Amino acid sequence: MSDPVPPPAPGGPPDTHGRWVSNATSLINSTASFVSQASKEWFDFLIDQPVKPPFRFNASFRNEYPRVVRLVVVVVVFSAAILGGAEYFFREVAALSVVRLTMMILLAAFVATIIYLPIAYVFGVRVKTPGKKKPLSPRQVLFSLLFTFVPWLPVFTFLSVAMIPAKGTLLILVILGFWLSCIYLIFNFTKTIILITKCAWYLVVMSIVFPLACVIAFVFFR
Repeated sequence: MSDPVPPPAPGGPPDTHGRWVSNATSLINSTASFVSQASKEWFDFLIDQPVKPPFRFNASFRNEYPRVVRLVVVVVVFSAAILGGAEYFFREVAALSVVRLTMMILLAAFVATIIYLPIAYVFGVRVKTPGKKKPLSPRQVLFSLLFTFVPWLPVFTFLSVAMIPAKGTLLILVILGFWLSCIYLIFNFTKTIILITKCAWYLVVMSIVFPLACVIAFVFFR
């Protein structure tokens, strides 16, 4: 009978294989947990707008940055997968690409916030706190835009992809679905601003319709 193999002496060579397996397992578990949580949050924001919480009267959105980043990342990954399937996903969607697209979405939301804030103020959209009225904060507009519009990016990506080969009745249905989705999102954003401010609905509607009308006029009559 052969003698048992003694355990490695203290100070001997490190167990690199065991460490690699442990690190890989930890990474897989963290990724699975992230995808599971982000997917659930994405589905909630997709079908139930505005979600309560985080949306409520005079919401501050103080601790929503981790959730909104998870939402944007999972939406970018889903949209890329829809664009080209699994082959495109593994070939094109590297970590840096996800970060770049995430930053572009956040930047677009910041620009839209800067544009909408003065328009909302001009049309009298105010948060009716006890004893006074105050304007919407940049944080309230930014997170309202992100949590309302970003979850639907995979849907618009799918409709855009479906529009290319579609013909006849199918093309009409895809275009109709695109515009109905746009109207639905604008309606949800209106509900969100009304929920946060408790402002008169017609003031909120005018503050949203006015910039949209300007954009449409610029596109069609420039």
